Amino acid sequence: MAFSVMALLSTLFLGATLAHELDLRLPELTQTGDSSLPPQSINTLGATALVAAIVICLL
Repeated sequence: MAFSVMALLSTLFLGATLAHELDLRLPELTQTGDSSLPPQSINTLGATALVAAIVICLL
């Protein structure tokens, strides 16, 4: 389990370093319409936080 976590973190670090060195640019995000969050996005955020808490407790 620890090896998998470290491999994932190393891969993310490698990707971030590579993107920085290649000077990759993300497209600019523009906001259109209402800026308030819909109820469904709050439910998704809550479910994500609950799953993360369960995973942390199981480790």
